[in-house]
Amino acid sequence: IKPDVTLFASALRVCPAGAKLHQQMGLIRLNQQRTEDGRQHFLRAADIYPEWCEPQWHLARVYAATARVPTAVTHLRRCARDVWCAGDCLSLLHQLLSPQLN
Repeated sequence: IKPDVTLFASALRVCPAGAKLHQQMGLIRLNQQRTEDGRQHFLRAADIYPEWCEPQWHLARVYAATARVPTAVTHLRRCARDVWCAGDCLSLLHQLLSPQLN
C-alpha cells in the first residue's frame, strides 16, 4: 500500500485541477511540518474552487499560526460564508480578534 503522499501526488499529476486533491496534499504537508508547501496547495485549491470553505479555513489556520492575523482574518471571512464551516471560522476569528478588542 502506497503512503497517502504518493497516492495524492500521483493523482495530482493526472488531475492537476483537482481542488480536493490539493486540499488533501495540503493537509499531508502540514502534518509533515512542511507549512509552506501545505499553504501552496491550499491556495491552489482555493483558486480552483473559490466557494469551497475548507481551503479558506486551512489557509486561515496557517496564517494565524505564523502571526499573519490580517491575512488569516481575510480567509476566515471567506470561510464563514459557508454554513458548514462558519462555526469553526467564527471561533478562530474571535480568538484572533479578542486580544485586539481588550
